[in-house]
Formats: sequence, structure tokens, C-alpha cells
Amino acid sequence: MTNKIVTLDLTSNGVRLLATSGNRVERWASMPLEAGLVDNGLVVDPPALGAALKGLMRFSGINASRVVTALSGHNAVFRVTTLPEVRERKAEPKIIYDAIKKLMPLEAEQLYMHWQTARNGGIRDKTFVTGMTRSAVDAHVKALKCAGISPHVMVLRGMALLGLVGCRDGLIVNMESDSLDVGLKKDGLPCVIRTLKQRSDMDLEERIDLLVRVLWQVRSFLESPQKGTLDVRLPLFLTGPLLEDRQTIVTVQRRVEHFVLPIMVPLDFSASLPVSEYAVNLGLVVPGPVIEYEIEGNGAGKERTSNGQ
Repeated sequence: MTNKIVTLDLTSNGVRLLATSGNRVERWASMPLEAGLVDNGLVVDPPALGAALKGLMRFSGINASRVVTALSGHNAVFRVTTLPEVRERKAEPKIIYDAIKKLMPLEAEQLYMHWQTARNGGIRDKTFVTGMTRSAVDAHVKALKCAGISPHVMVLRGMALLGLVGCRDGLIVNMESDSLDVGLKKDGLPCVIRTLKQRSDMDLEERIDLLVRVLWQVRSFLESPQKGTLDVRLPLFLTGPLLEDRQTIVTVQRRVEHFVLPIMVPLDFSASLPVSEYAVNLGLVVPGPVIEYEIEGNGAGKERTSNGQ
């Protein structure tokens, strides 16, 4: 962990900044966004969003020329696969890249792709593949540059949240007014990441119904001879602005078989920090798989992929 880190989390309704020094949260700030600046995780008006970010940084005193920022899962594809073994190391990148392209529902030219492979005793095991639409990433980067910020590291929101699952196997749900993020970690590794849109006018009961359906879908997806099963004893970590209320958590616990727990934050912070609201920011501080970009002169992102070695 670097000494000082500033993280940025962006939703359709607002933006959140959080600054840490070493292992301690020092400052945090948020502000609502005008309707139409961001839609389903896609930055619609980069200059206007950049101006809003610059204003928030000036008002909060959280200043940074480089940030760790979250990318919405609305514009992402996440896959877990086993890639072919390669005898010649020089040929490995191309063979892996060609295999990954076949997994993506979009043309490779439309995506920034990142992969990371977990190895077990030198034997290739699972590879985690993330594809982000170039238009979404480029608009995000342009907005940051309009605010005088360079994205040092960009991480999928669901991947950041999985860093807050304080055990080898567990589920995490982050409920925002406009979205629902669900992540599953098995054997200490990412397994499922999903982001769903939520209508802003949905009542709590509708939101919990959606949450229960998504957990059932994840379980159905995994319950096969090839994929194994989803143990209902797995802990379920709940977070997000809409899951801060104790009564809401009790209601969710009544509807699911999993044992519900608060997120695990390996940082020191003031009791006044609204942890659930800043969960994604906190997860961005925890080391994990990332998508890194070099920034070209025109503000577009250029991927610097990693195979996890």
C-alpha cells in the first residue's frame, strides 16, 4: 500500500472522494450530480463532470493529480476461464490474447481487456478476464483530465468490493439508488461479478426482491457438475447507502439463507465515516486485481494488460 492514496467512486447520482495516508482514512467528501452527467455508469458530459469534480476537490481540500478510480460494471464483461498451456514463453501473450477474444461478446477492438491468472504450484489455474468498453473508459478518463486528474489505477467496482470480503469464500452486495453490485469470492479468488440497473423509484421491498433473485441466479449458475455449488452457509456481506439501516439488514436476513455480516475494512477510520456509503472507495485501497491504463495525449485510455505473473 502506498503512503497516500486518493480514491474516486462515481455513480449516476453522485461522486465520492476518500483520501488515506498509510493505513488510516484521513478525509472523505461527496456531492450529488446533476441529472444527465452520468447514465448507467457512462459519462455523458465529460467537461461538466470534470468541472464538478474540480469543485468538490477544492471544497473538500482533497487534492490530487492522480487517483485510483472505480469503473462501473454496467459497461464491463467479466469472465473466469482456464487458458491453454503454452510451451514457448515468447508465444504466450498472443495465444492468451487470442483465447480471451473468443470469450468476449463484443469485438476486441471495442474493448480494453485485462487478465490475471492465478497459479497453483506453477500449474496454470483460473484466469480472470475483464473487458471494458472503450467508449466508457475514454469518457471517464476525459472527465478526469478536465478536472486536472490522471487515473493512476482503474478498478472494476465489483473487484474493489471483493477486497472487503474478509474470508476466502463469501458474497458481497452493494446497493445504490441506481444500481446493484454483486460479487462472489471462492477459494480467495473472484468468481462472479454482476452489476444490475435499479430504477430510482423502486421501493425497498422491490430492491430486496431483486437482490434475492440475483443471489438465486448466481447459485443456479454455479450449481452444475462442472462448476460445483454455492454453499448457503457462505457469509453475505451487505453494504451501500441503501443498506446502512439496521432494519433493512434484518429484512434481508429474513429473505436469504446466507448469514449476513458487515463488510471487513482493514483500515483505521473515524466513527463518523459512513462506511457503507464509501465501501467502493475503501475497497479501492485494498490491493487486488486491477486494470491499468497509460494516458495518451488526446485523453484516451491505452491498456497496459497484465497476465498476473
